[in-house]
Amino acid sequence: MAFRRVLGLLALVSLAALAGVQGGSAMNRGWAATTLPTPPAPVHMENGSILYAELSKTVDARKAKVGDPVNAVLVADVVSHGKS
Repeated sequence: MAFRRVLGLLALVSLAALAGVQGGSAMNRGWAATTLPTPPAPVHMENGSILYAELSKTVDARKAKVGDPVNAVLVADVVSHGKS
């Protein structure tokens, strides 16, 4: 009796997997594919430009290593040639 249950469950799982393979992914069926926004054009700044930024997280000088990421947020617009 238990063998029949296991065999029946295995058959159902196999059919479900087969249906998923034949149906393709959501992208192939055209379902709600989200597109990423176009990134802004690169901005070139002059050497010596001043950026006013605030650290997102503190940096522990005793634990920090070269190459560790440091995240910050600009707190003021950057001015270049009188334009921000």
